[in-house]
Amino acid sequence: MKWYEWLLVIALIVFSNGATFYLARQLYYRPVKTINLLELDFMNAKGIYEALQSGKSPEEVQKLVLEKQEKLKAILSKEKGIVLIKQCVVSGEDEDITQKVKGAIK
Repeated sequence: MKWYEWLLVIALIVFSNGATFYLARQLYYRPVKTINLLELDFMNAKGIYEALQSGKSPEEVQKLVLEKQEKLKAILSKEKGIVLIKQCVVSGEDEDITQKVKGAIK
């Protein structure tokens, strides 16, 4: 075989290894994302208390809280990868999505 044929074989091997690593990362190794549930507004008892003091009925307040929880559920179901609660994770390489979710819920 000539030198350019060997070069082609080596290039194909490198390309196939790169493609294998890319596909393995996309299909098998899911990114880990964390969310801090304590920072989200619908978990805030003070906000619920203030809403009740302002004259809203308990049913209206409960409806608002449930709507925010449904939005959170919809956002988390669309996330790719593994989503864990921030307080339950030992620090490591993870992506914090709390601010993105907080902005989408409001």
